[in-house]
Amino acid sequence: MVALESLPGAGSLPGMTVPSFGIVLDGDRSEQLRLHRPPVIARVREQQTYLDLRTVAPEDDPVVAHAVGALTP
Repeated sequence: MVALESLPGAGSLPGMTVPSFGIVLDGDRSEQLRLHRPPVIARVREQQTYLDLRTVAPEDDPVVAHAVGALTP
């Protein structure tokens, strides 16, 4: 787990961030996560993939865990 900053409000609050937490994976894994069923959306910065868990409901944690576990090297 790492500390992250999220952009709230789908762009309605420009320049504002809120504290969050998430998972960081080495490399760009966004396509593999997006193709997972159900898709998991991530962001990529400087060749690292960030999963921001602020928007993941606790009951969806197993979905994210399965998607990450299914990643191929």
